[in-house]
Amino acid sequence: MVKASSRVVAGPTGEYRFEVMVCRDGRWVIDGVMAEEAAARTRAEGLINSRACEEAKVTRQLLRRNGEGFSSEILHLKARGREAKTFALSGDPARAPICASLEDLYRWETRRFLATLLRGYLQHHALTPSELLYHWRHAKALLDSGSLPYDALRRVAAVQAEREGAAAEERVAALEVILQEAIERSQELQASSRAFMEGRSIAPDSLPPLKGVAGLDARALAAASLSGSLARVGHLEGKLTALLDLLPEAGQGWFACVEEMVAECFFFAESLEIAFPDLADRISLIQALADMVEGRDTAPAIRRSPRLAALAKMIGYGSAPHCQGALRAWLAPMIRGREPLDRNRPANEVRLIEQLSRRLRRADGAWIGGEPVAKAVEQRRARTREKTLRGLGMDSAADALGRSAVRR
Repeated sequence: MVKASSRVVAGPTGEYRFEVMVCRDGRWVIDGVMAEEAAARTRAEGLINSRACEEAKVTRQLLRRNGEGFSSEILHLKARGREAKTFALSGDPARAPICASLEDLYRWETRRFLATLLRGYLQHHALTPSELLYHWRHAKALLDSGSLPYDALRRVAAVQAEREGAAAEERVAALEVILQEAIERSQELQASSRAFMEGRSIAPDSLPPLKGVAGLDARALAAASLSGSLARVGHLEGKLTALLDLLPEAGQGWFACVEEMVAECFFFAESLEIAFPDLADRISLIQALADMVEGRDTAPAIRRSPRLAALAKMIGYGSAPHCQGALRAWLAPMIRGREPLDRNRPANEVRLIEQLSRRLRRADGAWIGGEPVAKAVEQRRARTREKTLRGLGMDSAADALGRSAVRR
């Protein structure tokens, strides 16, 4: 995507130009500059298909009045046998928060959206959204990965432009400016955090105090410092474990940042397997999640883990709201899923649904997890009834039940 502010070729101010570059024998050269994106993409694809080069890429250049501009990589192709792993975008771009300034990019809602939009990429590289935003090496790797970041920007810009009644290209250009600012900020933060940590680890007794930090926002410096330390950990389990160990003892200024980064780990399903490794069935996991959301350590899976027990207490005290929200978000999808509540005893599904229904209700009748959980329980109940009817040969009744469930 946006790589750096660069001097661009002469041309009409405010227009876009598309540069096709090819790599032969390890050297990149310019093949041509075109006015239309489609023509540039066709040229790059033709060069690759004809094996005229090892790699080909298309960069999109936004020209400015002062001669400066932004260069965005929109396509990167490799000859067969050399392809890098590709990743698809996920989630609903309509849910993207408005990003009108650099600070909007770092807000919690934006990071949560990025975890959904770039889920495949982040999971493959065991990264959290904060690491991507605050650590330059991770950001650069994404920018160099091909068309994925540009596709993400275009997808979000198109939805937001329609919502705001603006031109899509104007929204793309605005997001590119913000992204360029973020690149420059991550480079600055990476250098500053390296000097700030001075080889320290992310152990509670090793973190330097953030009070009185001059010239940089303490929250940003904390996130960059943690991201730099976690860069040496190549798997989610190690990152989640390190952050959970740090959380109870994190000092002033650090705690809020660590708590949010723990919550970011919980955006990914793998984190549930890491946190609850010994749960043999789905109902036990749902019940343990409900206990965590309510700030209780009564579930055996929580009591067995000092880290989870400590987090449950913090949630109960109201000091870990992001972790609580991230864990709560898993309740409805886990209940809606098609895996039996007890895969070893699928015949007990009806009884277990009712047991779970009672467990997920508070004393005042409210559902733990709110309306999404209530709907998920009813969906599972209706699906189980439909399956029972079909087993009895009552397909018409099952069809009617299915249609009723869809309408609801």
